[in-house]
Amino acid sequence: FKQTLKKQDYYQAAFVGVQPLFLGGKLWAAKTFAESEREAAKIELQKTENEVTSEVLVNCFNYMLVSQVVETRKNVLEGMKRHEKEAQKLFDEGLIANYHLLRAKVAVAEAERNLSDDLNNLELAMIALKSSMGVDDSTKIILTDSLFFNDNNLVLEEMQKLGEINQPILKIIEQKKVAANQKFNIERSSFLPQIAAFGKYEIYPQYLSALEPRWAVGIQLKFNIFNGFKDYTKLESAIHLENEVDMIYAGAKRQVNLWINKAYKDMDNFRTKYHKLEASYNLAKENLRMNEKRFESGLGISLEVIDARLSLEKVEIDRLVALNQYYKSLTELNLAVGNPVNVLKVLENLER
Repeated sequence: FKQTLKKQDYYQAAFVGVQPLFLGGKLWAAKTFAESEREAAKIELQKTENEVTSEVLVNCFNYMLVSQVVETRKNVLEGMKRHEKEAQKLFDEGLIANYHLLRAKVAVAEAERNLSDDLNNLELAMIALKSSMGVDDSTKIILTDSLFFNDNNLVLEEMQKLGEINQPILKIIEQKKVAANQKFNIERSSFLPQIAAFGKYEIYPQYLSALEPRWAVGIQLKFNIFNGFKDYTKLESAIHLENEVDMIYAGAKRQVNLWINKAYKDMDNFRTKYHKLEASYNLAKENLRMNEKRFESGLGISLEVIDARLSLEKVEIDRLVALNQYYKSLTELNLAVGNPVNVLKVLENLER
């Protein structure tokens, strides 16, 4: 007379497995999104490597510049000392006034001070180089290279095309475009049905009722008909995000193009300046030679010799600075293109 459908107290435990079959493209979009983020991280690492390489090269050029300036200062000091000895000799013979001898001594003192300043600058340049290389200050580094001019055959239009292909900044934004597109796909999946297979197996069959199976398998279909426009708002936001990334990419492309143009123009200007200073350099050398001969023969004055040597010193340093700026602009150009290591190809066959 009494039939028990299920006991009042019972245990229930089961193994349940769910395997998504179709989620509207959400899983594939999430996978592609993760891949784009990983690729963006790799490109970010390349961007950092390029910046470090460029910094090391610039510091190398700075050290070589100061090193050659020091050599120029030493040559000037040696010349000033020779002039002082010659002035002392002529003064002892009564051929020149004491003023000219004192002016020669002052010139020697100024040359010594300039040399001392640049020796300190040389130490600072080496510290900066070690810092950019990530080595300890106690590590000994000897650079045997010097700055000598070597021309290049770079074409602006070709560098701009290479910049569009190799510039890490543009590559990173391209990956962000992929991520934004996958964000749209994920939000769009909310408007599509979701299908999944499931399986269930009960651990305590003795507590099951006559209506409950011990195991079951099947397919589940889920479709959201209305969600208060929440999903639609998310989809609109994803569309605007895609448009925003597109505009960011277009703006970055213009900025990279401007970067390449500026670096190329700077490189060309300093190359021209270096060549134009050659005539001034030759004139300054000849002017010094003539004034030294005139002073030795008693026809010139000490001030003319000192001014001639200082003029030659200025032209020599101006040429070195122009050469340094030429290579730094070349490094900046290759950094803008996305491969600063290419500067080393220009340095391989220097005209000495």
